[in-house]
Amino acid sequence: MHYNELFIKISYLTKLNNIKQTEIGKPIGLDKAAINKRAKNNSKFSDSEIKQIEQEFNVSLSDVVICENSKKRYFDENILLKQKNFGNKILELKNINNLSNIQMAGLLNITEEELQNLIESKSIPNITVLYNIKQNFKVSVDWLIFSD
Repeated sequence: MHYNELFIKISYLTKLNNIKQTEIGKPIGLDKAAINKRAKNNSKFSDSEIKQIEQEFNVSLSDVVICENSKKRYFDENILLKQKNFGNKILELKNINNLSNIQMAGLLNITEEELQNLIESKSIPNITVLYNIKQNFKVSVDWLIFSD
């Protein structure tokens, strides 16, 4: 997660509009100069840094998806990468919940072969699969499809 996205999410989740950059750097041991440099460069945070920040602010940043809904035409060059991310996220949900392939496929109302194709990014999900994921797991469809 990059600095700008992190800052927006923390502000949203803590309902504070006046969070200072130094407050974000404090839990991960960054002084004012270091955090200002990250902000200027919109640097990426490691997973462990994000966990420390989440603990400090008592929030879960993955709960917030920031997206633009301008409805303007847009070409996404990274759509194939996002499709691979989708497969990884299905696998993550399956593993976190200790589900077998048959259990996961059952929750999504698809065959085990269809599940494997989704995990391996050999196919893309239809709206029913997305609906079933949303119904059975505490995740947003935006997270499934668009987050890194």
